[in-house]
Amino acid sequence: MTLAGSIKTVLYDNWNLSGDLTKTKIRFAETGWFDAKYAGHPQIVVSDLAEPIGRYFGGSYQTYPRFLVNLWLQIPRGAKGTAEAQDIEDMRYEVLRVIQSKKNDVATFEPLVPLDVGTPRHELDREPRRLRYEITLLGAHTKP
Repeated sequence: MTLAGSIKTVLYDNWNLSGDLTKTKIRFAETGWFDAKYAGHPQIVVSDLAEPIGRYFGGSYQTYPRFLVNLWLQIPRGAKGTAEAQDIEDMRYEVLRVIQSKKNDVATFEPLVPLDVGTPRHELDREPRRLRYEITLLGAHTKP
């Protein structure tokens, strides 16, 4: 399993939303982009970023792997998007809740931390309209 796959598994296993946002109704993936095959379902895609962040720490240069969590929700044609806007916000908060509560349980990282609370990258200028949040995660040091 890849590290992105480990993050996806932790999200799936600890997901607590209900209704249309239960884990059985969301497509969780570890690579790729929005999948039109699942356009009627919310989607969460976890991807490795090619370049880690490098920082000097304690006199030595350390690299820390980064990951992107993209949350997708398509607004049905003719809908105003009000309910979908709330749903994508609920998804964003749930991803942050799971990562923060399970930050020491993901793959080899101790901890895995969000670098932001989600950047909106909504695609409202095309049909069908899509809401998207992008959350960047940073793997700190590896477990001994």
